[in-house]
Amino acid sequence: MIQCSKVGDSVNSKCPKCSAELILDNKNNKLKCEYCRSAFDLEESKEQIYICSCGAEIISSVELKKCIYCNSKQITNKAFKSKHNIDYIIPFEKTKKDAINAFKKLCKDKWFMPKSFNINKKCREIKGLYIPFMICDYDTTGVFETECDDISTWNSGGYKYTKIDKYKAIRGGNISFENILVNTSNNFTDEILESIKPYNFKEVKPFDKDSYKEYLIEKNNKSQEELIKEANEKTKKYFKEEMKKDIKGFNKIKEIDSSINLYNLKVSFVLLPIWFLNIKYKNKTYMFVMNGQTGKINDNTPIDKKRIVFLWISTFIIIFALLFLLNLFKVIS
Repeated sequence: MIQCSKVGDSVNSKCPKCSAELILDNKNNKLKCEYCRSAFDLEESKEQIYICSCGAEIISSVELKKCIYCNSKQITNKAFKSKHNIDYIIPFEKTKKDAINAFKKLCKDKWFMPKSFNINKKCREIKGLYIPFMICDYDTTGVFETECDDISTWNSGGYKYTKIDKYKAIRGGNISFENILVNTSNNFTDEILESIKPYNFKEVKPFDKDSYKEYLIEKNNKSQEELIKEANEKTKKYFKEEMKKDIKGFNKIKEIDSSINLYNLKVSFVLLPIWFLNIKYKNKTYMFVMNGQTGKINDNTPIDKKRIVFLWISTFIIIFALLFLLNLFKVIS
């Protein structure tokens, strides 16, 4: 239990939602964040947070003996005393057996998998993990200004002519966006996580402490300010894309200017499930990731380049031999 003498004392702890400093509210027996206005109960937790020198921070109720990302055994752990600042969760629908079967099939279909690659051993290392995402809902209003080219070409007198007519197109409107997802992970790039989407948000459920059971949770280490900034950029990008869809009949469209206002922001956090496996091969790390709800896969498993070279050489030799025998047969005939 944290003890402080008066309301407002610092407890040298960070808000799990925005990473701002927390203060103690003795009256209500809570930790409060003055930045994002979150409040957290002061209660002990059986969960541990495991920290690795690679920067990974994983929350788990079961013991971890090595880092799930870099496999280093040099990890430290301490009690996770903060409250999970999660609103929703999409449960795992795909089991570990489903993930293993998908990984085995992927390896079987991959001709150039390294011979030294031990599939059965790697399968045992597949882990279920929840990645926290920030969800933003926005109302937007704005104007999108573009320069458009109408290009036409024709041939005459042995010459090719090109005519470019330039137009200015302006579009504006009001659009409401829901479920703008912002990745809070430092270990999974947007490219990887985008490749295994979408998730079915009709299956989303309120988060509670029993929601994730034996699965791991990656800790959000990005600040609220950083996440909101990314959400703003995404939303403006989506607004422009919607405006651009209404500009038709041109060969080229170039943005000149835009003015987009965002308002009525609503923020919540959701845990999305993945199965993943880190694979080290020749001092390089590869990653197998599967959507824990739909089973969609991102394939980044290793390839043995020597086997590819061997195949090309073998193919060349076979073709050369066949051509030689064919020419020899023609000479004899």
